[in-house]
Amino acid sequence: MPDPVSQALVQGIGRISKGLVEFAGKYRTASPGKNMRHAVEDIVRRDGANTGVFSEHASEKSSNFGWFKEIKEYDHYNDPGTNWEIQKRLQEKFPSSRIEGFSAPGIDTRTAKEIESNLIEFRGKYPHSDVHSLHIDDHDEGVLATTDQMVRRMTDGAGRRIPVGSRVTFSKQFAQNRPRLLETIRKCVDEKFHPHLSDVQNNATGSILWHEFGHVLSNDGKLTALAKADRALFDHFVQTRGHTGSSLETLEQYFQSQGGDELARTWKPFGEWRSQLSRYSFWNGRLDPDEALAEAFSNVEMSGARATEPAQVLHKLLVDEAEAQWRKMGKI
Repeated sequence: MPDPVSQALVQGIGRISKGLVEFAGKYRTASPGKNMRHAVEDIVRRDGANTGVFSEHASEKSSNFGWFKEIKEYDHYNDPGTNWEIQKRLQEKFPSSRIEGFSAPGIDTRTAKEIESNLIEFRGKYPHSDVHSLHIDDHDEGVLATTDQMVRRMTDGAGRRIPVGSRVTFSKQFAQNRPRLLETIRKCVDEKFHPHLSDVQNNATGSILWHEFGHVLSNDGKLTALAKADRALFDHFVQTRGHTGSSLETLEQYFQSQGGDELARTWKPFGEWRSQLSRYSFWNGRLDPDEALAEAFSNVEMSGARATEPAQVLHKLLVDEAEAQWRKMGKI
């Protein structure tokens, strides 16, 4: 009796999957100004099974993790002088980047300190990363942070746009409300929208920023990792797990004709392994390379060896692609 993959291959051969069409439309036409979103509260609202879970009136859910203290312990702490000094230190340390918004009224000083320490750690580990600017600024309701590719329009008449780095914007609304920030992150982890990170209690901001820093590396790598994410996961699984129940040739043919999403549905071992990625790594059951890479980067950078194996695969891909571009530019 033919194995499930072979049957599916026969039935589906010659058909381009809807997922691949969606992928092509989304990423082949992506402009340099493509917005790299990280809207934690909106993630849940766009998932039909969890609509409204992050609204202001959402019912409380108990945390499954012991590393969160009671939210009420985190009362607001604002020291305008310290916040200003943080911004000044960061601007002096990274003169090529614009650092703004730390002196806005009501910014929680512990949150500001976390942003400072995470940025310093990231730039220390990835000194060639191109952070054009880091702002604390207004955002749409429910959006924690975003990363945008900044471009400069050339005046040579050719209409060229030259990438000039990434702008990371942290929500002022959340920076001014630490209890809400912590509760939002707790719910995201509880609902497995984001991976379990090692030190959220003492570094709540890190779970957001390292995701955004993943988008920075994706931009640095000219988004090349997005088109390679599916293949990287498939190749790693086959190389480390073998191809029980199906021939390698059959799996390769199916992957090439149908893509990783269809293969994950048909070949359970691969699908179950890949599903270790956070829920935010997928959109309507399909891998979202943009967010999956950023999630993987955050998972590995904050949890190290505790990160899932699929996350480690995507983290390596993301860093390798960024480093390849840095070499072309003579940075390394």
